[in-house]
Amino acid sequence: IGEKSNPEEEVELKKLKNLEKSVEKIADHLKELKKELTGIQQGFLYKELQAEALCKLDRKVKATIEQCMKILEEIDTMILPENFKDNRLKRKGLVKKVQAFSAECDTVEENICQETEWLQSTKLALAE
Repeated sequence: IGEKSNPEEEVELKKLKNLEKSVEKIADHLKELKKELTGIQQGFLYKELQAEALCKLDRKVKATIEQCMKILEEIDTMILPENFKDNRLKRKGLVKKVQAFSAECDTVEENICQETEWLQSTKLALAE
């Protein structure tokens, strides 16, 4: 009733599934980073600790961007023949997902920079 499975295709499918799991972890991590940033922006942290927290958050976001790049590189190294249509579609969807998460990371990083600049300008205004 079903098609015979190609062992080579199964190996590639397994690789894609492992990469999918990694992408899901990145998605969860990104949600946490966004929550953390929102908490800082809403003032749930003492002003004295915000600069340090933003710096740590920025490093975490940069690490997440690096993870996205590594996954994209892994996907790029996969060689899928034309007849592996399902795997090719799955790979394409995964690439789009990772690129979207990478763009989200860039946005979060931008927001962190804006928040840091705002904090610094506030400190300068208070110092004067």
